[in-house]
Amino acid sequence: MSEQKRGIKGRVYLSDEQVLAAGHQFGCGRFVYNRLLGFSQERYFTDKTKTSPKDRSLELTRLKTELPWLREVNAQSLQQTGRALDSAYKNWIDSITGKRPDQVTPPKFKKKSQRQSARFTRGLSRSVTACSTFPKSEIFTSRGTGE
Repeated sequence: MSEQKRGIKGRVYLSDEQVLAAGHQFGCGRFVYNRLLGFSQERYFTDKTKTSPKDRSLELTRLKTELPWLREVNAQSLQQTGRALDSAYKNWIDSITGKRPDQVTPPKFKKKSQRQSARFTRGLSRSVTACSTFPKSEIFTSRGTGE
């Protein structure tokens, strides 16, 4: 039997310390996305070779060994950032080849002024309650259950 996938959106009320931790998570995710996008573009423009999702995953591993502060945030969230870039490339290629009816622009670099988000795939309970925890973070309060 397959597992049901569910997304939860909601408002979160954070303390000052938690705001700093969330900003660190968002900043690291944006940094990884931009570095992987730059890696893919540089490799294409210099060697005319395309990068596969595996190449980008290996680059993420190299970045984490090179930059120790990337290990302070949730690893799965950074991997999801890489997968988001893979999905953006796939959607763009599909729109060029005609597999997708609408036109999609190529992936762009993320900016600090844009909407901030992070995906957590492991370490969460089945439902977000009034008092919840996310991986590598403290307890925070929220309103509603997200259902």
